Order: sequence, then structure tokens, then C-alpha cells
Amino acid sequence: KLEEQLRKIDPNNNVLKMVGSSFFNNQKIKHNKKMLSLNKVYDFNDLIKWSKNFELVGNFKIDGSSASLVYKNKKLSIAKTRGDGVYGENILNKCLYISDIKNENDFDCEIRGEIFCTFNNFEKLKEEMIKRDLPEPSSPRNIVAGILSRKEHSDLAQFLSFQAFDILDTDIEFNSEYDKNNFLKKYFQTPPFKILKNENDIKQYLELIQKFQKNGDYLIDGAVFTIDDLTEQKKQGATSHHPKYKMAFKFESEFAITKLIKIDWQISRFGVYTPVGIIEPTNLQDAVISKVTLHNLKTVRMFNLKQGDLIK
Repeated sequence: KLEEQLRKIDPNNNVLKMVGSSFFNNQKIKHNKKMLSLNKVYDFNDLIKWSKNFELVGNFKIDGSSASLVYKNKKLSIAKTRGDGVYGENILNKCLYISDIKNENDFDCEIRGEIFCTFNNFEKLKEEMIKRDLPEPSSPRNIVAGILSRKEHSDLAQFLSFQAFDILDTDIEFNSEYDKNNFLKKYFQTPPFKILKNENDIKQYLELIQKFQKNGDYLIDGAVFTIDDLTEQKKQGATSHHPKYKMAFKFESEFAITKLIKIDWQISRFGVYTPVGIIEPTNLQDAVISKVTLHNLKTVRMFNLKQGDLIK
């Protein structure tokens, strides 16, 4: 939301050019075509206003790490993260362990998709990391970036999954976005997708998204809507930040107000003291939260946090 506010106030601000993450420390590889971010809305009416009555294709927005797979001579030759959108990090050695990613393909192309961890595999991964005396992972969301950035234990990527959402650099012609999704589904795992012809279809699809967020076997943080007509996609084009023919819809994050009982301190594996807030147990998304990170001393001082404060 802060990003969107800044975009309205100062659309040329340099901060808006900092798309993605430079978290990974491996070899950098340039994308042939920039991996753009997605524009986002949080209000249903804003989504309908953007759609302008075009038929859309809805996809689950998987909460993981975006990746690019390049097949040359029908073999997986390059695999990289999205990175900052221009350069990605080399993760080929990790992707060779992910069963959803084929080492060979029937044709040359670039496949873009999302690497993530299912809840079931997260439990298996947690057991394996404990066996190896590695720090116990805190969530499926965080562990994906952690594994992809590791210089060692590349085989832990066997617990990760991949789903494809786009195909580039291919001679294959598609009639529509829906046609492209159906083609991808023949060769790769894909996020569930559906053609949406009107406002009621979109509303029902968002209800399906909410159900999956509560009961699904992996994390999603919303939906991605794409104009189905490829001619219209070309007509709308893209900004330096996002394609105009795509829109991400994200639900407001669930939150609760609770009391800060006390502030404890713990030492990280890097020897850094970190403040931890002990709070009155609070239920969020079917999980009971009793501790929250307070990040660092600067954060504690900034908000003047102390025992008995109400926090959100």
C-alpha cells in the first residue's frame, strides 16, 4: 500500500525502480525479457474498474519465489530467480532437484513460474534440516528464499515445488491467454486457472481463492487476473514496473489487537541480540500467536514499546 501511495505522489521516485530482491548471492544472469512486477488492488470495485468488461483468466497467486527456466536444445540450461527484474541469480543446481521441473523438454522456450513449498513438504523439510543441525525453518514462505540462496545443501530443494504461469521465446502460437494456460498444463504443473466472463464470475473466483487460503495445501496471497485477448494485451503493453493487462488482487491482511506482556531478548545464530515481544496469545489464520519479532532496538525505541502496550 505504501508503494502504491508513493506511485501516486511521486511516480518517478527511484524507490519504485527497486523491483524484486537482490537477496541471493550467486552468479547473476540477465533476463532476456525483464521480469516485471504486478500492479495490485485490494478493493473489488477497483478490480472491476480495471477489467473494463474484458474476459479475464484468473490464476492463484502463489506465495513463493518467481523463477525463470530456459530450455535450449530441449534441455534445461539456465534457471534463475527473478532478482531485481533485470538480473536474476543462478539457481540451476537447486532446480535440478525439484521434481516438478523437467530437465528435458519437447521444445525450446523460457518458462516462468513460482517455486514454493507445500505444507506437507515443509514438515518433511523441517525434519531433514533438524537432522543436519541446520536452523529450524519458521514458515513455508521464508524457507523457499532460504534454500534458493544457500551455497550448500542444494539437495534440500527436493522438498520444493514449481508451477508455471507463462511461456516466452517459443515459436508456438496461442489464440488466447486461456489457450496458453492449457498448453502449459500439458507440460508443467500450473496454478489452477479459470476463464472469467463477467463480474459475477470474478466474484465467485475470489470466493474460491479465500477458501483455498484457509484450507489449501500451500500458501497463496491472492489472485492474478490477465486479459484473455492477446491482441488487447499487446495494445495495452506495459510500464517499466508492470504489465497493464495483468492485475493482482490481494485481500486485506488479517490482524488483531493484543497486549504486549513483556520484551525478551534472544541471540541469533549470527550473535545478534534481537528483541522478541511476548504477547497475550492471539488466534490468526488458525494459528495461535504468542511471540512476535520486534526486529531490533531501533524499532523498540521508535514506537516506545513497553510492557502493557496494545499492539496490532
